[in-house]
Amino acid sequence: MPQGKFRVFFTDKSYEDVDATDRNDAKTKAATVRIKDVDPGGRLDRAELASHARVKIARVAEHNVDDITAAIVLLVAGAALLADLLHPIGAGRHVGAGVLQLIGASGTAISATISALAAVTGDSLTIPFFSDAKKAWLLQLWTDVQVAGTVRVRSGKWHDDVQGIRYKTIISDLRPLLPFGMRQPIYSGDTLHVDLAGSAVAGDIEYVVMLMYYEELSSQSAKMITYEQLEARRVNMITAENTIATGTTAAWTGAEAINSEIDQFHTRTEYALVGYTVDVEASAVAWRGPDFANVRCGGPGDETAREVTANWFAMLARATGLACIPVLSGDNKAATVVETLQDENGADTTLSSILAELRPQ
Repeated sequence: MPQGKFRVFFTDKSYEDVDATDRNDAKTKAATVRIKDVDPGGRLDRAELASHARVKIARVAEHNVDDITAAIVLLVAGAALLADLLHPIGAGRHVGAGVLQLIGASGTAISATISALAAVTGDSLTIPFFSDAKKAWLLQLWTDVQVAGTVRVRSGKWHDDVQGIRYKTIISDLRPLLPFGMRQPIYSGDTLHVDLAGSAVAGDIEYVVMLMYYEELSSQSAKMITYEQLEARRVNMITAENTIATGTTAAWTGAEAINSEIDQFHTRTEYALVGYTVDVEASAVAWRGPDFANVRCGGPGDETAREVTANWFAMLARATGLACIPVLSGDNKAATVVETLQDENGADTTLSSILAELRPQ
């Protein structure tokens, strides 16, 4: 059968020109080219590849018949690029909106009998107000305790306000307690009750830390992407290292700019924060800046669970299907700070932020 020229369009608005005997042959050839580009190591399964924006086929057209349509696609892409260039915070647009917020609750010399905790200074156990048309969830929680006990998080709007979400705690174990993807709805204006049975040792500071996700939070806006958007746009991996001088009180401390020690960020370039590692335990680590709606997003400072923390935001995005991966503009590096929660021992930690350079949309 003679071959003809076909143009295969993908859902990311790009295309491949191939010589093929028919449309099905064209799809196979074009997808094969993209699969080698997207997944050179063969790590993704068939379902992940089929749904990838750079592999999923939108339509097929005979090349010589569809030149007008191709010209329209190019004009649309050019307009999008122009919009990116004129955007004040650099290239790239984000389909997914959302805000991640990290909240700490702490107590000192907490009773061995379960007792109420108070929010860390600057945080609040009252859920911020947001639109009734939007949703929000508790995505994860963890503890940092010095004697094994019990943690309990409750709300009158959850299943019950007696025990709610309750776990036994383990000494110095910061691993997440909720199954990834099993998000608990939270409600505008509601107040959470956070309780802990602790060490009852004078001076001991212990924490419960919670990570929230809001589809929309007042007028605040963060730059977030999904896992699929990350895979479609990632180019190079980089790390930024910060040695954080932690405090000895129940407060967020040690704030320093992400580029203060290693500054290889490029201007007019976006970076996805996919995860991190620490070398010394900290109750929580966080990033805060204009690209993150100026609220803290972060995770547990667990030096023994690098397989969890190195994938933290990417894993949250894959498990929930939400846009959970924060995006930092290189132009905002000096305004983006990292900081920690630490106990009374005040051990300094080195935080390595793991980022993926993103190609412009």
